[in-house]
Amino acid sequence: MKRATAGVSPSSAAMSSTARAASLRPMCPTNGHSLSCGVIKPPRLNRRRTFTVKAQADWSQPPQQPPPGKAAFLYPKEKEGLQGTLSDLPAGMASVGAVGVLGIAAIVGYVVGGKAPADVRNVGRAVGTAVGVGSAAFAVSKMGEARQGGAGVDLYNTLVAKDDPGTLQRYEVEEIEKKYGVNMSEKLVSELKMVYDQYLDSMIPRGAELTGSEPEMIRSFKEALAISDEDAAAVHMDVGRRLSRLTFESENKGAEAEARRAFQKWIYISYRVFGERQSAFLLPLPRVFGLNQSQIMVARRDNAKSIFRSKIEETGAPLQADRRFLEALKAYQLEIQLKDEVASEVIMECARRRVESSLDAALKNVKERSRKKDYTVALREMEGVLEFNRQMDALAAEGSDLLPAGLGKVTIHGGVFEMDVSSADQRELYKVFLEERMALDGQMTVQLEKDLEDMMIVLALGPKEADAIREEVASKMYRKLLKEEVTSGRLDAADSKASVLQKLCDRLRFRPELASQMHRSIFKQKVESILAADDKISDEMDVELNRLRKLMCIPERDVDEVMLETVGGRLKAVIDDALAAGIDNFSEQDRKNVRKGMDELRTPPAMAKTILEQSVRQAFLKFISQSRLKANRLEAAKELKKMVFFSNVVVSPMLEEVKGIDSSKMAAAQAEFEDTLAEAKRMAEAEENAKKGESSDGESAGDEASASTDPEAMPSSLKKSKEGAESFKESDEVGDVKMSSQKEITLKEDLDLRDRVDIYRNYLIYCMSGDVLSMPMGGTVVLERDTSEFGRLSQLGDVLGLSPMDVMKVHTDMAEDAYRNQVKAILADGMLTKEKTDSLSEMREKLGLTKEQGDKIVRGVQNEALAQSAQSAKAMGDLDIKKILDMKESGVDINSFTSSEFRKSLYQKEAEKAMSDGRGEFDDEYFLEQLPEDLVIDKKQALRVVKDVALSKSKLLTVQAMSDLRMKKFDNVIQDVNNLMVCIKVADSNDTNGVTQWERREEVLDLFSVYYWKVKDETKVTEVQNLFGVSDAEADPLKKVVDTGGLKWAEEVQQEDEIFF
Repeated sequence: MKRATAGVSPSSAAMSSTARAASLRPMCPTNGHSLSCGVIKPPRLNRRRTFTVKAQADWSQPPQQPPPGKAAFLYPKEKEGLQGTLSDLPAGMASVGAVGVLGIAAIVGYVVGGKAPADVRNVGRAVGTAVGVGSAAFAVSKMGEARQGGAGVDLYNTLVAKDDPGTLQRYEVEEIEKKYGVNMSEKLVSELKMVYDQYLDSMIPRGAELTGSEPEMIRSFKEALAISDEDAAAVHMDVGRRLSRLTFESENKGAEAEARRAFQKWIYISYRVFGERQSAFLLPLPRVFGLNQSQIMVARRDNAKSIFRSKIEETGAPLQADRRFLEALKAYQLEIQLKDEVASEVIMECARRRVESSLDAALKNVKERSRKKDYTVALREMEGVLEFNRQMDALAAEGSDLLPAGLGKVTIHGGVFEMDVSSADQRELYKVFLEERMALDGQMTVQLEKDLEDMMIVLALGPKEADAIREEVASKMYRKLLKEEVTSGRLDAADSKASVLQKLCDRLRFRPELASQMHRSIFKQKVESILAADDKISDEMDVELNRLRKLMCIPERDVDEVMLETVGGRLKAVIDDALAAGIDNFSEQDRKNVRKGMDELRTPPAMAKTILEQSVRQAFLKFISQSRLKANRLEAAKELKKMVFFSNVVVSPMLEEVKGIDSSKMAAAQAEFEDTLAEAKRMAEAEENAKKGESSDGESAGDEASASTDPEAMPSSLKKSKEGAESFKESDEVGDVKMSSQKEITLKEDLDLRDRVDIYRNYLIYCMSGDVLSMPMGGTVVLERDTSEFGRLSQLGDVLGLSPMDVMKVHTDMAEDAYRNQVKAILADGMLTKEKTDSLSEMREKLGLTKEQGDKIVRGVQNEALAQSAQSAKAMGDLDIKKILDMKESGVDINSFTSSEFRKSLYQKEAEKAMSDGRGEFDDEYFLEQLPEDLVIDKKQALRVVKDVALSKSKLLTVQAMSDLRMKKFDNVIQDVNNLMVCIKVADSNDTNGVTQWERREEVLDLFSVYYWKVKDETKVTEVQNLFGVSDAEADPLKKVVDTGGLKWAEEVQQEDEIFF
């Protein structure tokens, strides 16, 4: 037995030898495949040049491709020498000839052996006969082998003679075997493997995809050869090695990729030929090629997927939603061993390509340029897409196992069409479909809505995009139908115009709110066209506008908005011209121009007032901006005064004009209103005084509020402001111009309250300080204050939109600030004397502050001084809890200069002090209720602090007591025990903190004896007994010893006292 190569099985060695033999064989000139045994007879070359013209050749038809396996068997083989002669002999004659050769050889051997000496002649004859027969047998054997080899040549030539070697049948091979009297599957295994090798190699396409028929053809060819699965698997592995080797021997990346794809095709074919189960042990791919199961699965999946796609495309038409076709696809899927999820991808991809082709045709029809738009093709293609989707969805809903996976509605999302076209093209297709269907149906039907929803899915549009297109198309259609209703007169003749409009909306499924917006837009366009033609609205046009408004049921609110947007802009220009005249140039003609513009533009007073208000507020803001840009407060105040004059001289008359009220009548009405208000105020004050007289003569909680409403308790600056405003009501003239104030147009909505209050305060300071006159050489002179400025201050408050409370607060704050500064100056010199008190009272009365307000300010200043002193004491470390409580009692806000953590630390120190005084007493109400409230500490946090202190101290007090006991400091022992009892009570703990764990019990009993000796309080003794866990059986003898004077420590103390004295 020959030794096999290490690590390689004998079958593998045989395969290797086969591969080496194949590498030495001549190669096929067409596909480079090696040819098997025998001599290839090359085609005879005609050395003579001849030119032959084939008259019947049809060059328009492409040349027919030979079958895949034909490339492996192009040229026949020839039998050499004796093999040809022996092959021609019948099997019976060959057997007779073999017997004859053996007989002749035996005779010859016998004759030759008879020539030996007489004594060995018989032996010589026997030996000669044996040698002759043996030699003849060897020769017959070789001739038999030569003759049997002819069977392989005949098999090869049979394949060459066939147009398609894959059509080889088993009976043809059996006839060859019968002719040569040999079983080729046993005697000519190598020849069969070579033939199978060539056929298998030729069936793996290079540069093309598998058709799917290759595995079945190879399996049929293998069965015709009757080659065993083991031998066939060896051939498959040889082909796989060659293909794998090509991936490393390729000259470029393209060749390498192609070789890799051929290797993956070989994997798929091999698994199909042998089946899933047999391939697992017949084809050791992981061991030979280092492949894992994932790589094998990918190769099989990709090729099966490609074959499945080719099966769908081979019909030459897109994927059909036909049951028979789909059922055949499902059967083919199972045949090629393709999983459902992969088949689903292919089905969806092919379905998407069909939809994309239809949509592409529709898009071309939409984009083509022509004089008349005809979207018939586009509509037909898109309706075909919807029909295809409905059929696919219906088949998917069946859930039949006979149908492939992946059926259902198709969308272009993720496909080539979506990437190639823009989103605008997708929306355009959707729009065209909707327009064409609406033109055909004349209304929005239920079916059309369903089709639109399906088309939205197909075109991968979002709901918002689809709704926008639907609204756009419906809007155009609604406008068209509305125009027909108006021009035909049907809408005018209708009893209920709203009902007609609602029917149009229902017909088109058009939202009523969108219809209202369209009506508003149409009305606006009509107004703009009228104004563009004549710059005014005539009586005829006014009637037409009212008719249009009634026809389209436009609400009054929308009409006002449209008129404000259109007519308002023209009236605003007139008003702006009048306002631009300013204080110096404003005249009666400007008022007349505004009135004329209102009449020509048919502007109602309310709208005119709104437009005037917008323009005036912009003018007011310009004055405010100019005042803020001024370098000093005086110049800023002058700009504010200009704004007040502008409001009185220009704004107030124009406001009267747009409202259509006579100034004299308005003044009379205003005076009557104010008289009525004053009378009501007097009656209310009288009723309030009567209630106060009945209730009590002393002060009450409402004194401060009543004082603030009393004119005598009003700040002096506010009194002057009101007095100035009252004087202006009688006569307010600047030169020849008579002014009147207004409160309707303000800056309340344009400026924050803080900004308006600051502006008012700055002008108030200007009124209180007076004007400044610049002198030569840089000097200035403060002029006497003009009391009329306080009247302008009141009018400024009206322009700023300040409420009486806001104004009152500004004056009160300034008066309180002035009084507070005076109090600080007086108290800075020392204590508050009677003379200083009288001076402050006089100052308070001048400022118009109540006694309560003044006293509050004085207390506040005093508290600030105390707080400052406390802050200094805190910085020096002299601030203790007693000082804090004294300041709190004096009314000082301790939160203003101490932090919560600082007060907690003082509280903790006070608690530690109470638990360390040795008295054994702890006031729960004081420490847990009163003291936290005085120090502004949360009571829960205070309880937590006290417990933490108690727990921390109780851990050390037992050790301290035992230490003092050992040093015979009996008084300290009593204090330690008392403190320990306090800590245990505060901590609410049953734990004796180490006493029960004290190793020396006799020391615990000694401690109890000393406490009983020093303290005669039975209650405390009982508490100590329970605390230390001393039982009555232990306590009674100890008490008896102490009572009888038998305690040794008591005797020692007595002796020491006697020796000392």
